[in-house]
Amino acid sequence: MKKIDWESVQRFYDSGNFWRDIMKEFGISNGAIAKAKKRGDLVLRSKSKSMQISLKNNPRKHTEEAKLKISKARIKYLTEHPDQVPYLLNHYSKGASYPEKYFNRVLVKSGLNYERYLQVGIYNLDFAFAEQMINLEIDGNQHYDDDKIVKSNIRRDDWLKENGWKIIRVRWSTYQKLSREGKRVFFKNMLQSISDESIKYENPEIVLLASGMYQLKKRYYCGCGNEIVRGANQCIKCSHHSQRKVINRPAVVQLKDDIGTLGYLGTGRKYGVSDSTIRKWLK
Repeated sequence: MKKIDWESVQRFYDSGNFWRDIMKEFGISNGAIAKAKKRGDLVLRSKSKSMQISLKNNPRKHTEEAKLKISKARIKYLTEHPDQVPYLLNHYSKGASYPEKYFNRVLVKSGLNYERYLQVGIYNLDFAFAEQMINLEIDGNQHYDDDKIVKSNIRRDDWLKENGWKIIRVRWSTYQKLSREGKRVFFKNMLQSISDESIKYENPEIVLLASGMYQLKKRYYCGCGNEIVRGANQCIKCSHHSQRKVINRPAVVQLKDDIGTLGYLGTGRKYGVSDSTIRKWLK
């Protein structure tokens, strides 16, 4: 019987190979490997660890349909849980950057009303002038050099513009190169554009989230005065009412008189509904 150097087998296995690779490389049978495992001559990794190595060696590729489905699910989750946005967790946990602190000091002196870290949808805005619906972003070079961040910013800006926001992006490295007079003129022009009364947004409502961030909330109302979600035409009550087969139902007294005279079936025929509907009306 051939003697097997299980130490060599173990090293081979630990280098990222699998059970079937051992059988092929060393000419060992499936049963011999199982017995070696029982004896303790060969220590095998867990299923989860094997799966990690397998995925690393042979990464799975999602179809475009699957990617779109995952993306929609992720956006839905982050919309419902804005405090879990990765950028918010990773970026703001480190505190404000020096450029943000610099601009914050200048904007405080301007006397304009703005919010720091305002949550709008799944996005968090550096400096949000809610009345004018203007978002001021101070960008480092990574916002221009990293393709992923560039694409993310395009999606973000497009979404904000669709929802009525205007975006001002300041590249910090470019701003630093300005002379003192250039910086003064830059701020003067920027502040004038922000304080322009012609782009003022009426009655923005800012609410405090549980995460400690601020969020701009615009309310929408049905014709009856009840609050509705964005995109809805009616509240639930009015929607149900508009779908009724008989919009103006008879009074309970009239209904009882009809039932006493015509019965449930006859009353139903009178109003063009079933006898079950007449019983529901009575309730």
